[in-house]
Amino acid sequence: MAAKTWLSKDMSTRHVTSDNTRIAFELTGNAAGQPLIFLHSLGSNRHQWRPQINALSGDFQILEVDTRGFGQSDAPTGPYTLERLSTDVIELADMAGFDTFHLCGLSLGGMMAQWIAIHHPHRLRTLTLANTAAKIGTAEVWNERGEAALAHGVGSMVEVILARWFRPPFADRNPELIASLSATLAATNAVGYAGACAALRDADLRDEVSAIKAKTLVIAASDDGATPQSDLEYLHAKIEGSRYHLIHDAAHISNLEAADEFTRELRAHLPS
Repeated sequence: MAAKTWLSKDMSTRHVTSDNTRIAFELTGNAAGQPLIFLHSLGSNRHQWRPQINALSGDFQILEVDTRGFGQSDAPTGPYTLERLSTDVIELADMAGFDTFHLCGLSLGGMMAQWIAIHHPHRLRTLTLANTAAKIGTAEVWNERGEAALAHGVGSMVEVILARWFRPPFADRNPELIASLSATLAATNAVGYAGACAALRDADLRDEVSAIKAKTLVIAASDDGATPQSDLEYLHAKIEGSRYHLIHDAAHISNLEAADEFTRELRAHLPS
């Protein structure tokens, strides 16, 4: 089928993928700049990257993506696969005319970024992997989360999820941000969340990440219980020539909890 795009009510644009799913995105920043794509975590949406986008939009043309199942994207019945989630991104890049691009992903988005780096190496200019792993969690954990979302809604897990995302001191200092993220989680489509949990359950890139040849920055956080330092150290060891940076006093969503430091490291990794 021929791809279609149109403007949704929230003024994001939606692109119809090869399997007839509408994926929401925004194309922002400097139209003359090098292309840069951001991929968000499980339970979030493209707005997770606002601090980095605000800092980099003057120099880069930025593709902000709502992963299938989240934000304004469609949430078809799952299970989803890491390949399908990542292929959505490649199709969006094709639509945008990005022959090559810089790619930055966190958590689930980081696993998608790894898959793209492995299977479409010629497309990447640089790669940034933050708070992610070659394999995240266990099948039991992801099955439980997906089942809980379907049975009780993602809103029933908000407090537990936010406790994994941020350290208490940061949450206490930023009540407006926490309220906004709580609302985002509560509004997350349970079918989409469960579908993505299935993708994480089945994804295991440990035997493949050493094939990544892109210029890679690996970012870990000292208090990340979801993807601990050892997971990021593994990626750093497996990806030849990669650079490793540890953010102290941050948990899983380090691009928000340590926004300035994260942006500084990302900016140093990208070409000037």
